Amino acid sequence: MKTQIQRAIVSVLFLSLVFLVNVNAGSLLDPPTGKVIGKVKLAGANGQVSSKPELLVSAKGGIQNVVITIEGIEGPFKADPIEISQESKTYIPRISVSMVGNDLTFLNHDAMLHNVHGYSGEKTLYNFAMPKFLKKKVTKLDEAGLRRVRCDVHQEMIAYVVVAENPFYAITNEAGLFQIDSLPAGTYKIKAWHETLGESEQTVTITQGKKTAVIFELKSQE
Repeated sequence: MKTQIQRAIVSVLFLSLVFLVNVNAGSLLDPPTGKVIGKVKLAGANGQVSSKPELLVSAKGGIQNVVITIEGIEGPFKADPIEISQESKTYIPRISVSMVGNDLTFLNHDAMLHNVHGYSGEKTLYNFAMPKFLKKKVTKLDEAGLRRVRCDVHQEMIAYVVVAENPFYAITNEAGLFQIDSLPAGTYKIKAWHETLGESEQTVTITQGKKTAVIFELKSQE
């Protein structure tokens, strides 16, 4: 009886040791990560609010729809498909961001003809009609970069899609705030892009288990 109890104790201790080793090994295999939080502000806003679709600025100077990306880093594929709706001759959302390899789907909620024309710079990526009976069309984000989308029938319709090379990206909210989680510790370039205010870039150092704050101030082009 005593021998059986001893064997049982040894078995429990052995299984506990195996569990601890596996847990610690998993912790060692997982890269140390941190996060970056920040805000994008309009330089010299002085409380002036803008509600123009191409420039949304809060009372505290925060700019909405600024795309934030991390440069010079690789990461696993992130499933993050985009849907852009055509509603009342408007693309919704106007600004999108996702990782290369995801789907970009266009939906037509208008009872009219649209023509979706996608560009990379001046190069045409796709150009197709969406009559009122065609409600859905799927395309692929097959290479990184900035895409501009226009409707050849209604020139006022415009949207932008930033296609990131890695899963570390964000887009600012109504207050101009953003957050990117699970960044491997290290030093990288962080970039802010806005459709009318252009680009700004900084260097950011990510520390394991900590938040790193970044502030962008973009200047009006007017």
